[in-house]
Amino acid sequence: MVGYDSNVSHNFTTTDYQLAGASSGFFTRLLLQPLDVLKIRFQLQSEPISKASPFSKYHGIRQAVSCIYREEGLFGFWKGHNPAQALSVIYGVVQHDSESTTLQMQLYLVSCLSLNMKFLQNFSSCVSFQFGCFEHLTASLYPHVPSRFTSGPLKPIYHFGCGGIAGCAAALVAHPFDVLRTRFVSQGEPKIYRSIYHAVQSMYKEAGVRTFYRGLIPALVQVYPHTSFQFAFYTLFNKMWESYFMSHSNSKGTVQSLTCGSLAGIAAKTIVYPLDLAKKRLEVQGFEDARRHFGRVEAYKNLIDCLRTMYQKEGVLSFYKGLKPSILKAAFSTALTFTFYESALYLITEYRKV
Repeated sequence: MVGYDSNVSHNFTTTDYQLAGASSGFFTRLLLQPLDVLKIRFQLQSEPISKASPFSKYHGIRQAVSCIYREEGLFGFWKGHNPAQALSVIYGVVQHDSESTTLQMQLYLVSCLSLNMKFLQNFSSCVSFQFGCFEHLTASLYPHVPSRFTSGPLKPIYHFGCGGIAGCAAALVAHPFDVLRTRFVSQGEPKIYRSIYHAVQSMYKEAGVRTFYRGLIPALVQVYPHTSFQFAFYTLFNKMWESYFMSHSNSKGTVQSLTCGSLAGIAAKTIVYPLDLAKKRLEVQGFEDARRHFGRVEAYKNLIDCLRTMYQKEGVLSFYKGLKPSILKAAFSTALTFTFYESALYLITEYRKV
C-alpha cells in the first residue's frame, strides 16, 4: 500500500494516510527511543568508543547501557522523547511567519508550553507529514511518468525521487524539534535544561531563532538520500520478495513488511551515516557546558569543517561512531514504521467494510 498504483483500488483520503503515518511514527518512536539515546551519545563522543581509551565515557553498548542506567536511571533512556513525539507543534511557527523575532520567540514558547497537554494529539507528525507527502507525490506524478517507472522494473527509482522530496519537506518543518531532542539526549546529570520551556528560552538566548536550525544543511543533505533509499529499497526488496515467493497480492503480510523494512533501513542508514553523525555534532554547538563531563568538546564552523576535523583528530572510523546501535535502530525503526503504516491502512479498510 506504500505508493500509488493504478492497479489497486484507492479509497484512502489524505487524512487516512496522515493517520496511518502518525500512528506508525508514534509507536515506533515509543519503542525505540533507548536505541536513539545510545546512538546519539556515541555520535557525540570525540574519544574512541573502545576499552583501550582511558578517557572514553562509553566503551560499548553493554557498558553504555549500564552507565546511563546507573547515572540517570531508567528514564535516561527516554530523554528527548517528548520533543521527538511532538514535532507537529512547529508547524504553527513555520506557517505563521513573523516579521518580528519577538513574536517568533513567543510562538516557540507557546509551542513548548502546550507540549505536555497536547502530547498524544501531536505525536510524530513528521512521519505523518512524510507519508502524506509521499503518497500525494506518487499519485500526482503518476500520469506524467512513463509506466516503466511507476509500475515496471524501475519503480524503485520513482519512489527514490518522491521519497527524497517528502523527507526533505518533513525535515525542514520538523528540524527545530530535532535540535531540541538532540540536546536533551546529549545532556547528562546535573541537567542544564530543567524543562522544554527552559530549553527553548536558553537556546533562544544563544543566537536567536538560528539556534533551532543548527545543523539544517547537513540534515537536508542527509535526509534526501536517506529517505530516498528507504522508500526505494523497500520497494525493491518487496519486488524481490514477491518474485522469490511468487506472491503478487496487493496486501502485504507482516513478515514481508518487517523483513523488507528492516533491510531497507539497514541499507539506507549505512549509506548516509557519516552525514547523520555530522548533523548531530553541529546541533549541539553552543551546548559545551552540558557536554564537558562526557569528554573532549570540539567546535565546528560548518559541515565541511566538522568532517575535516573529525578525520584529522579521530580518524576515518570516527565517521561511523555509534553505527551498531544506529543500525539496530534503523532496522527495527524502518521495519516497524512500514509495518504499522500498512497495518493501519488495512485496519481502516476493514473498518469501512463493517
